Amino acid sequence: MKIIRTLKITSDEFYDYLENDLLETANQTRSSGKVRYTRSNIRPGFKVSRETGAAYSRIDLTIREYVRGKVYAATTKSVADTIDLSYTTEIREDGLYVVFEQRMHNYEAKEMNKFVRAWSDITYLRRMSNQLYDIQSKIIRIRNGEEEPKPLRPLGYETAKNVAEKVNEKHMNDKKAEKKAEKAKMKEVIVSVELAPDDPKAIKAARRKEREERAQK
Repeated sequence: MKIIRTLKITSDEFYDYLENDLLETANQTRSSGKVRYTRSNIRPGFKVSRETGAAYSRIDLTIREYVRGKVYAATTKSVADTIDLSYTTEIREDGLYVVFEQRMHNYEAKEMNKFVRAWSDITYLRRMSNQLYDIQSKIIRIRNGEEEPKPLRPLGYETAKNVAEKVNEKHMNDKKAEKKAEKAKMKEVIVSVELAPDDPKAIKAARRKEREERAQK
């Protein structure tokens, strides 16, 4: 998917934001005592791994291409999906011209009928557009001194995190369903044990079942 927007921010503001976001995540996850990462480390092959806090939630982000002021391209991988994204920018008179491309491999490989595909694509593009405008809003608030420059994480982490959390939620629901089925099975076993063949209740139940079967014939 690809969208094009013109943002009312400068190229330096945009790339400062991306760099600060990436470096904060990288330095939070670096080994103790290791030298802090700096802007000079941001180049093709630079990799950052992050846990979102839920099971099956490890996300690996790898820079594919980076030229400050021109392009930022990265790939995020999680147990749920692989996402390629890129920002290609150009300075114009009316603002920063941004071409934002994002590809979720599992989503694009999914088979849907035409109506569902069209609706899903519209939702997908709307979310991408919102991501860009959220970045713009955050940068403008920082520029105006309205808040501290905290990362918005426009690196594909949030998309990957959401997908990973859905997979985790499905896994937990499957586990709950399995436990429920096991309890039901155990209950059936207990009932069958309690209603032994010589038990009056068992005899009545058997006769009732026999009568029902005869009535059906």
